[in-house]
Amino acid sequence: MANVTLEVSTKTIPLESYIKQEKEVENRLESIDVYKLAKSAYLLRIGHMLSKELYAKFQSPKDYQDLKPLIASLSKSFKVDAALIAAIVMTESSFNTKAQSPKGAQGLMQLMPQTYLDLGVKDPLDPKENLSAGITYFKTQLERFKNLDLALAAYNAGPYNVKKYQGIPPFKETQNFIVKVKQYYQHYKKEQDK
Repeated sequence: MANVTLEVSTKTIPLESYIKQEKEVENRLESIDVYKLAKSAYLLRIGHMLSKELYAKFQSPKDYQDLKPLIASLSKSFKVDAALIAAIVMTESSFNTKAQSPKGAQGLMQLMPQTYLDLGVKDPLDPKENLSAGITYFKTQLERFKNLDLALAAYNAGPYNVKKYQGIPPFKETQNFIVKVKQYYQHYKKEQDK
């Protein structure tokens, strides 16, 4: 076995230069399509990449643990796998009950205004109302398309687009959404089986 040497630089740089370098690195990271790098890499808002396992660990487990009984109860009443609903919630909002997207989606399952109005939701940021409506909407897509990938695509891009493209729409966001949900689903399924 060859000897390996490690060289450590002790060079110091001015703080201003370090901050400038750090910002430039963050900006480059923000422009990377991490799905071209690895399916398990995620781009976080602060501009750092973590594996999905580390990302899940750094998420506040309290949020998931607090919501787990509600997700389990509602999933059971709608006859949908709780691990799958947890995966959708993680992908959509990271269990942030007050999540709001620039496109207007709100709450845990990121319901669009027309969807939550159609489903009679009075407060889209109320966890129980949001989950009930989101699970109802997802189950409708599952029953309509009878295929998990197509149901997830319809949940993300709308059933019209799934029908229009006769399958998963060619939208990067929708394709990435399906990959993320399925990866989180495996994670929560393992946790559920313990």
